[in-house]
Amino acid sequence: MYYKKPTIIFWIVTVLISAIAFIPYIPIGGVGFSADDILFLIVLLIGSFFLFFSWKSGEYKKLPNNFVWPFLFLAGVGFFSALYNAKCVEDFLGMISKGSARFLLILLFLIIIYNLLDSRRRIKAMLISLISFSAVESIFGIFSYIFSWQGPFNIGIATQRDYSVLSILTNVHGRINGTFGSVIENFIGSNLLGAYLVMLIPITVVFIIISKKYWQKALFSSILLTQLICLALTYTRTSIIYVVAILLIFAWMLGKNPPSLKLRRARKVILVIVLFSILFGIFTPGLKERFLVDSTNRVAIWESAILVAKEHSLWGVGPGRYLEELSADMIDYNVFAFEIENLTPHNFFLWTWAVLGIFGVVAVLWIVWEIVKSFWTIFRNINDYDTKILMAGIIASSVGFFLQNLTNNFLFVPVVAVYFWVLMVIAIRMNTK
Repeated sequence: MYYKKPTIIFWIVTVLISAIAFIPYIPIGGVGFSADDILFLIVLLIGSFFLFFSWKSGEYKKLPNNFVWPFLFLAGVGFFSALYNAKCVEDFLGMISKGSARFLLILLFLIIIYNLLDSRRRIKAMLISLISFSAVESIFGIFSYIFSWQGPFNIGIATQRDYSVLSILTNVHGRINGTFGSVIENFIGSNLLGAYLVMLIPITVVFIIISKKYWQKALFSSILLTQLICLALTYTRTSIIYVVAILLIFAWMLGKNPPSLKLRRARKVILVIVLFSILFGIFTPGLKERFLVDSTNRVAIWESAILVAKEHSLWGVGPGRYLEELSADMIDYNVFAFEIENLTPHNFFLWTWAVLGIFGVVAVLWIVWEIVKSFWTIFRNINDYDTKILMAGIIASSVGFFLQNLTNNFLFVPVVAVYFWVLMVIAIRMNTK
């Protein structure tokens, strides 16, 4: 019997993916997941039905093996790291849920999205949905900031910051250190919001450039303005630096081999946005002080991570056990250097080395290599004007996300990483047309 893939599943999954960024980080004690993972798991459940219909209709498409094998290798590393470090069965299962299980679920997500986005129309619909939801999130962030709004689970404004013009910090994602039913007022959410916006700003710029009608250009320009304002109000230094850097990369890529008149005009639009972003950052009250005065000593955090990684270089300390290991020997790991707190590495590659060991680093570098190689090949082979601009925007977004992971650990955090994985699959899909 022939099964036709229902369009309704596509729209449900698209909306749910777009809304993942809205869910606050609320750890659910003992299971290795948090509230923002729940929506991601629902996407996987519904998406699995989509895969079933694809298979029944004979339309199922295999994700290229050069992306499948690195994830399987990473999941295997997570399994052996958990096996090596576990003290009991419960401990082993907890580490599996935070390591191998998470990596395999992301691989399943990639396969779902690869089959879901089977036409240019669906790709465009997904991208517009992501941009639209980012506009809602940005407007909400600005609203929260102006009116000092504090909602359930402290979504909205979070802790006080002296460098802020209003002495408050935008925290739309409402990260809470604790478990369901237990709210501890210690928040770290602006970095998540910053990383999310850095990825979607270049995609918004793409639609400003490729839109044919003036009202569409005006609409996407207004969305871009709200994104930039909300990004500035997060006062996250790296995000603000990276958005300027990736837009310059975007403009540079459009000038390659040699640029057409349309591409030269697109570059001018991007450079105007870059200039506006720089001026906006300079004249945002308190932002300059954020760069010059209130500086977290990331170097000290990285030094502690390196000490942990060297001590457990082969299989790491095991998924979910980094802070436990750090707390167990604060003096040897130099936790109190420069008066820093007991923090995660704030660098994804150091996190991988410390948690999964050297084999984990190899697996992650394998994934990164396949992405870089594929993206550059696809970009060079595209001749269509709109598609080339979209691919340049995806590359710029991806560079921004990887830069974020040099100062944070976001590559496998669904609340923000799903958008990178979606963009990656869209790029791969463009190579199959």
